[in-house]
Amino acid sequence: DDHSKSISAETTFNNDIRDRADLERILWPMAEKVSRRAKAEGVAGHTVVLKLKTADFKLRTRNVSLADPTLLASRIYDAALPLLQREATGTAFRLIGIGISGLVETTLSPVRALTGMKERSRTSSFAANRSNSVRISS
Repeated sequence: DDHSKSISAETTFNNDIRDRADLERILWPMAEKVSRRAKAEGVAGHTVVLKLKTADFKLRTRNVSLADPTLLASRIYDAALPLLQREATGTAFRLIGIGISGLVETTLSPVRALTGMKERSRTSSFAANRSNSVRISS
């Protein structure tokens, strides 16, 4: 098997972050990065994983299973968002990560896989707002 067992992206902050809105903004470009890697590998994930590390270095990993595997950034983000909202209640975090696991080869056509055509109308303005708000490098 040439594929990874999971695909993820994470970042450690220079300063701990408590604000949920800030964490949500950071999560979107990371979901896009995971999506790009999944598309490049031709895989989709059945499970979305959220990873958080608190200021005192305690690791919190939360996941949600999807009815259908995905490689689309909007579905990855939408699945992780409620997990983040449950955890981000004022705790200071030093790291955030998002990923997909339970990988399977994708059957999406190349055009649909690259554009996410089915979801584009619902997410295009959201994606434009999210991708312009925060840039993450790792």
